[in-house]
Amino acid sequence: MRAVVTAIQSMPPALLAKYPFSCEAVAELEKRFGISIRLENPDLGNCRVTASFLHRETPEEIIKVLCGINRMQYRVETNNNIVLTGEGCR
Repeated sequence: MRAVVTAIQSMPPALLAKYPFSCEAVAELEKRFGISIRLENPDLGNCRVTASFLHRETPEEIIKVLCGINRMQYRVETNNNIVLTGEGCR
């Protein structure tokens, strides 16, 4: 079991939201998953985010985490179009 845990911990993350601001993380998600994400409030792009995800998460699971970090909400308008809402950050 220990070897399995060590192997998983040493795997590079499939997605590392290493960008300082949400707008950059959104651009990476759009590129990686072929989806469109719109920030309803431009101030949402100023929110800071750091998170790591392995290979198993869906785009919606990742967006739920990112929204939880910065008190954002999201809605799926179609399969490939997601809107982020909230007060944003300054």
